[in-house]
Amino acid sequence: MRLDITHILTDMKNVINEHENLYELDGLVSDAVQYVLMNPKTLDFPLALSEDECMEQLKSLLNSIQDDQSLGDRFHEFFILACGGLDDSRMRDLLANLLVWSLDERESQLKTLMEIGLLPPNNDLCLAKYIKSESCSSLPSTLSRNSNDFGQLMTRCHFDALPPYLDANQLQPFNERERTIHRNLKSSYEIVQNAIYALLGLGGKYLKKNLNTGRLGLHPRNKSRLKFTQKSTLLRLAEAGFFHDQVQKFSRSTTDYSSLGSISQAFKSRLKQELSDYRGQVSQLQDMLNNYHETQLQLYVDRSQNWINRRHEPMTLLRLVTWYMKPLFRLQWLTKIASDGQLKKGGELASFLYNYINTGDPYMHDVAKDLLTGCCSPMLRMISNWMLEGNINDSYDEFFVESLPEVGVDRLWHDKFRLRLDMLPKFISLELADKILKTGKSINFLREICKIDDAVKGREHLKDIINNRVSQIFSFVADTNWHAAIETCYTQTSKHVMDIMVGPHKLLVHLQGMRSYLLLGQGDFVSIFIENIKGELDKLGTDIYNIHDLSSMLDAALRCTNAQYDDPEILNHLDVVVRSPYPGDCGWDVISLQYTLQGPLATMLEPAMPTYKTIFKPLWRMKHMEFVLSTKIWKEQMSNAKVGSVFTLCEYTSTFAFDSLLILDKISA
Repeated sequence: MRLDITHILTDMKNVINEHENLYELDGLVSDAVQYVLMNPKTLDFPLALSEDECMEQLKSLLNSIQDDQSLGDRFHEFFILACGGLDDSRMRDLLANLLVWSLDERESQLKTLMEIGLLPPNNDLCLAKYIKSESCSSLPSTLSRNSNDFGQLMTRCHFDALPPYLDANQLQPFNERERTIHRNLKSSYEIVQNAIYALLGLGGKYLKKNLNTGRLGLHPRNKSRLKFTQKSTLLRLAEAGFFHDQVQKFSRSTTDYSSLGSISQAFKSRLKQELSDYRGQVSQLQDMLNNYHETQLQLYVDRSQNWINRRHEPMTLLRLVTWYMKPLFRLQWLTKIASDGQLKKGGELASFLYNYINTGDPYMHDVAKDLLTGCCSPMLRMISNWMLEGNINDSYDEFFVESLPEVGVDRLWHDKFRLRLDMLPKFISLELADKILKTGKSINFLREICKIDDAVKGREHLKDIINNRVSQIFSFVADTNWHAAIETCYTQTSKHVMDIMVGPHKLLVHLQGMRSYLLLGQGDFVSIFIENIKGELDKLGTDIYNIHDLSSMLDAALRCTNAQYDDPEILNHLDVVVRSPYPGDCGWDVISLQYTLQGPLATMLEPAMPTYKTIFKPLWRMKHMEFVLSTKIWKEQMSNAKVGSVFTLCEYTSTFAFDSLLILDKISA
């Protein structure tokens, strides 16, 4: 803003003489209004013309400049708009007279200003210098640069306020050419400043945001001051601001589904980090613009400096367009990814982001990798906590391992934990996920069942690798340190479980015992046991009551055979049971052997016991048939052969064939 009257009047004359752009009229009138407001003492001077009379003269002169008869009316509109803050008619009259005086000859103009008191009295030399000069580049010699009059005359601002280290009294007056260049620099500065605002989605003097679409468009009142290339460039730069606002909207979204879960929150946090990085780059552009602005002001003080040392690279729209292409591409992809993934969470969101890594575009690969790295941090903490501590911190059901609270501890090994396949990321294979599941399950088994806490050696080192090697989790080849740490945890934990079960709990010994007795592999024991209880086996199922007698018969069979040399731990788990009979059942149908397991063995092998019982039934029936053949059929056959009873032999043969077919059918089933 130029608040010295000489420049205001000179600019008015240049506009009328077609030396300046006609669109400078509105700014010129605004400067004149500010000057009148800051110099109320001028009201004491009697004015020659009223406001209306001055406007008629100005409109008449402006309409005569060109064939366009609307130029005066346009100026009148600018005048009325600029005078909106002047309620005093006297001040409006003064303003109109000042504008009319700008059309007079310079000598009469200067005399009038001296009479009013806007310029101090001066000698003829001052007047001659002023009239001879084509601009305000030469000042009267009697004026001191340090005087208040000189300060008032030269008070002006280049673009904005002066930086604190520059003194306005040091600035030299401009000649006409310098003032024209200065005006162009100011306009360029404002346009570039608006362009930087547009990169952040902010409006300004030349751009205005549409509240419905969220896009920036040209300001209807100021767009006429821009060239076509400037308009198109500003609109192009405004695209980056639109996508900046879109990413910001998704990063702040509070959708009920997407706002739940640590992985979704990590995704939003990464979007905010992307916006922060982008704003940091824009702030660097603003610093460059401010530095160039201050440098231009400093040049007027350091005039003696060599012109080579005064050359500085300006901040222009072209430089902004060259810079913004890469950030625009990134913001566009961030907007698309955030829009498509806002209703996803957990491993599903991680799989969605992983798809963008395999597009074949290296730049798209970098964008997706940065987002995926930020999202996978919570997942890695879940994996680390599960594999090293056996805990699941998953309040929003986004981890691919889930615990079933309705399943008891006795079913911990087989049914308590399972994979949630819909949350399993694509970059984690089923084989790797199974190892992760079994590792955490083993930790829980050792802690809850075996009462052992120290499961993994070097836990802190492995935890550091699993938590901090985020980018390695979605490596195409599973040969990274992260995968090696997972394999180490799995191997150590599995080995620890096997050592506990095979050592103190004698897993292999019990498996051998179940094979010998439930699968009837101890032949001599089975024969003696059947012989001891054959009286009970021939009874109806409803007539068998005394379980203690059967147990004593079992103990007698064990003592009479090689089974007596087996581990007592096995024999103590062996027992005989009688189930509830159905109508028509005999002792063979209700009496069976049972192997009872306790502690960790029960947790690990209990789900397999029904299979042992299923296999025991046909084997027990085969022993039944063997017993019938050896004790009844062959004896009766020999007896019938002596008496010639063929019918009885055929009846027993048919019964044997039927029972054999029934046994084969049971076995095949």
